Amino acid sequence: MSSKTVVAIVDPYSSGTQLVREVEARGHSCFLVQSQADVPVLYRSSFHAEDFGSFIRHRGNLDETCAELEARNVGCVMAGCEIGVELSDHLSERLGLLTNGTRLTGARRNKLLMGETLRRHGVPTPAALSSRDLDEVQDWARDHGRWPVVIKPLCSSASDGVYRCINEADIQVAFEDITGRVDVYGSANESVLVQEYLTGREYAIDTVSHAGRHRVAAVWEYGKPAGGTFFGNDSLELLPYDESFNRQMFPYVASVLDALGIKHGPAHCEVILTERGPVIVEIGARINGGNNPLLSRYCGGESQFDMMLDAYLDPMRFLGQLDKPYALSKHGMRVFLTPRGNGRLKSAPQLQQLECLDSFHKLHCSAKPGRPVSRIVGWVLLVHENREVIHRDLKQIRHLEMNGLYQFESET
Repeated sequence: MSSKTVVAIVDPYSSGTQLVREVEARGHSCFLVQSQADVPVLYRSSFHAEDFGSFIRHRGNLDETCAELEARNVGCVMAGCEIGVELSDHLSERLGLLTNGTRLTGARRNKLLMGETLRRHGVPTPAALSSRDLDEVQDWARDHGRWPVVIKPLCSSASDGVYRCINEADIQVAFEDITGRVDVYGSANESVLVQEYLTGREYAIDTVSHAGRHRVAAVWEYGKPAGGTFFGNDSLELLPYDESFNRQMFPYVASVLDALGIKHGPAHCEVILTERGPVIVEIGARINGGNNPLLSRYCGGESQFDMMLDAYLDPMRFLGQLDKPYALSKHGMRVFLTPRGNGRLKSAPQLQQLECLDSFHKLHCSAKPGRPVSRIVGWVLLVHENREVIHRDLKQIRHLEMNGLYQFESET
């Protein structure tokens, strides 16, 4: 790879926005590609194309887009977020660059194909069925015989439309909600995936690969909200490296990467450690979203951004550190702000209370007076040398949410 490389980033949204900055900070130039005509609603408030120089919109003609990239001497293609994975695979393969290829692209996005591909390779996966027929989904759940079950869209992410169902009535609610709308990326949900509910602690393993050689970039443990049918996360704790955990988890994650043909670049693999061992929830062939990789940096470590750019732009350095465990000098957690109430906000949240926490690092909140609140209205980053301080502050955040952080007025 040359000292100055033109990098094409497909759909530079979410963490992809920061990825653009990371590439440019290394002295390389970026060319941005949009896989869709419009920026998905999920990202419109945080993405401003004018901040990042030149870009093109892919109009469905691969030859045309490749010609534009060749004219700009693009030497590397990366996916900026989940919806950029497929086009990134097609462009990088067609241009003869580092690529995961297109043979398994569908399995890296579609959760049904993902599970089928992994099972063919002997990788433990949850039992599952995809259908656009409610009766068939409910029949599967009855035959499965174990409640709860999970219902989700086939190709979305970020806990969009993911439901924990304890009976057939819950399944109907989830089915009708998912199939009746578009996902967070603007695509219509025509089918749902019904899946075995896995019990155990849930983790995310962030990895980076080059030529089929894999390295762990970060390990996260998910915190789960209590009760309800919505099956999401309310916190993400960045865990320090643990050799025994890595010996248990990494071979499984590597088998997932190999089965899905993820030979180059980043991945974000969600796994539940069950009684029978690790079992995948799903994987994305892209960087962790929401700028989560930056938390590793705030905690004194190397981020997934760093490893990813080494793998693409400085592979000798990446391979030279392949067996080096990631190291953190502090503990970190992203806590999602989840109002315990309904209606419109009467006044601005009392956020100054959060800024007084001992481990407070950064805050983002979108909740505004007069507007209905959503399930998640923002997040707080906690960073501290002492893990107990972070967990104490997490409890304090939840206490404040129950006692005056948000003031509601009924919607009329």
